[in-house]
Amino acid sequence: MEPIVNNVIEELSKINQAASEFAQNMEDAKEKLAAEYEQKKKEYSEKLVSDATGRVEKLREELKEANNKKIGELHSESEAYMARLDRDFEANHSQWAQEIVNKIITER
Repeated sequence: MEPIVNNVIEELSKINQAASEFAQNMEDAKEKLAAEYEQKKKEYSEKLVSDATGRVEKLREELKEANNKKIGELHSESEAYMARLDRDFEANHSQWAQEIVNKIITER
């Protein structure tokens, strides 16, 4: 009977060893998957930041172009307005001066 008990103990020991190896293999696989997950998460996060930075930079350039265009338009409008004022002054300054002198004289 003793050889049967020894055989059972030996088989149980083999089963226990196989179970321990299986558990270790599963733990190793779990750690590997966790590392891969962290790497993919990091890569995805970096891609999101890169994409967002690119979009922000594109928007910044678009706004800069729009602002420069608007500034150019305002400058042109100001130049045109100043030219009209100069023309009005050149055409009317003698008349305006005479009107001011007349008004001063009539007020006295």
